[in-house]
Amino acid sequence: VTSLGFPWVIVSRVLFFWPFLFLGGVSSYALVMHFVKNRQFVWLGPLVYLSNTYILMLASGGQMGLVLSYAIAPLVLLSFIKKQGLLLAVSAILMVLFDLRFTYILSIVALLYVIMVIPMSKWFATLKFMLPAVVLTLGFHSIWIVPSILSRSFHLPEGYGDPVWLSYLSWADFSKTFSLLHPNWPDN
Repeated sequence: VTSLGFPWVIVSRVLFFWPFLFLGGVSSYALVMHFVKNRQFVWLGPLVYLSNTYILMLASGGQMGLVLSYAIAPLVLLSFIKKQGLLLAVSAILMVLFDLRFTYILSIVALLYVIMVIPMSKWFATLKFMLPAVVLTLGFHSIWIVPSILSRSFHLPEGYGDPVWLSYLSWADFSKTFSLLHPNWPDN
């Protein structure tokens, strides 16, 4: 898009920032509307969801794939809860497209929802409902999943298992995130 002459400042806002606000606002609002009985405070859900310190840290660090995956997560969860198969498949495909890690986390949340909320007698029906969405998502992403599985030359970078990486990648612990500290402050 930038090769067409559009400045990156505009492109980044149109392709990343505004979709994040729109998707995150709509999806979190819909999820909160499903659970909250007092409609007077329903606006608080999207406000907290889109302005917590974790997402602010991701957005300020330029992690737009994570941010977009985070924004669509409530829609995936809501379509799972309401058993809307097509919406679940499309939103899950987008979520995996943006970032796979939030998909893992949301899968654990969905599993906990099944175990704690859905009666055991309906577990098979829930699995039957989820199967087409899972097959569609895996099928859509098979272009990179299959080569990753079949490739024998796949290996992690040199020194990836070294514990030094853990401290480097985990700079933002809870206290630093909560106080809005940034590793490049005041440079950014």
